[in-house]
Amino acid sequence: MNKILSTYGLAREPFTKDIAPAEMLQTEPLQEALQSLKAAVEGRASAVITGDSGCGKTCLLRALEEDLPQGRYRLHYAYNSTVNRRDFYRQLSIGMGLEPHSSFAALHASISQHIQELASQHKLRVIIVLDEAQLLCIQVLEQLHILLNFEKDSKPWLSLILIGLPDLRETLKRNVLASLTV
Repeated sequence: MNKILSTYGLAREPFTKDIAPAEMLQTEPLQEALQSLKAAVEGRASAVITGDSGCGKTCLLRALEEDLPQGRYRLHYAYNSTVNRRDFYRQLSIGMGLEPHSSFAALHASISQHIQELASQHKLRVIIVLDEAQLLCIQVLEQLHILLNFEKDSKPWLSLILIGLPDLRETLKRNVLASLTV
C-alpha cells in the first residue's frame, strides 16, 4: 500500500469506508442525489434510497449528515432491520436515549412525545434513518405512517429515510404501504 501512496502522492489510503464526506469524489450523480435528499428533509418529507450493494447509499447518508446545518436536525440511525414491531420501537427508544419501556403502547407514546418535544420546544427537525429497510417486516413497515402522524398529520415533525436494496421499492408498492412510497 505504501508504494501506491507514494506513487500517486497520496497522504492516506483512498476508497476506504471511513473517508470523510468532504473528501469524497464529488460526482454529478452524488451531488444530485444529495440535493434531492436534502430538499426532502428540509421540506419535512420522507425519502426512499435504493440501490445495489456497494453503490454508495450509506456514503450519501453520511454526506447528508455533514451537509445539514448543525443544531437544526437530530438524526437517528437504525441498522438492525430484522426485528419485530416491539423491538423496532425499543431500538428507536434506546437510540433516542429514552427508557425502553416493555409495552408497545408505552414505547410508541414515549417516542412520539420525544419527537414532539424536540420539534416544538427545541425547534429540531427529527430524522430517522432505517438502513437495510428491505429487511423490515411488514408489521414494522405498516407502523411507519403511524409514527409520522402528529396532531392528526398536520405537523410534519419527523422525516423518515428508508435505505435498502432495489426490492424495497417493490415491497413499498403494496396497497397497505402506499403512504410510504415517495
